[in-house]
Amino acid sequence: HLLPAHVGRIRVIRSLAGELLLGTMNQFGRWDNGTFTVFDDIDGQVTSLDLINNRIWLGHEKGIRIYERIGHSWQPIFDVHGIDSSLQADGDEYVWIGTLTRGIWRAQISANVQDADEVNLLHFTEKDGIPSSGRILINATSEGLLFHTPKAFYRYSDQTGSFSRDTRFVI
Repeated sequence: HLLPAHVGRIRVIRSLAGELLLGTMNQFGRWDNGTFTVFDDIDGQVTSLDLINNRIWLGHEKGIRIYERIGHSWQPIFDVHGIDSSLQADGDEYVWIGTLTRGIWRAQISANVQDADEVNLLHFTEKDGIPSSGRILINATSEGLLFHTPKAFYRYSDQTGSFSRDTRFVI
């Protein structure tokens, strides 16, 4: 198959095996020598794609799906529903999840998690110094993670357990 006619935005990563993996409007697959091999159909636009602890974390409009390499394919092993997301790994211990309307979530991860109930989620809202409405995007920088909201940029402090505005950036 070639890429579908309507792909929306494309998210691309390279796996440890050198595969070029793509998330599109409704699919997750591999691009190889001009052919798109579909591994899974997704319910909505893929918003983020990351390789974390040898697993693929795929954020989409209705949640997160985690994949594991099985044979020559990537198979879904579990879903976390209800979190529309932008994903960003923070080392090998945490994945930060920015949402459209529900603030920020931090998932504590480990390589042996096999079920959504085993993912330790911590929710951050206004009481933690970050707006919980409006799209929140997360980017890795040389100084750590930067959380971008429609109003300002923020950084998280492990010492205080809260967010503070990064005044070097103006929106």
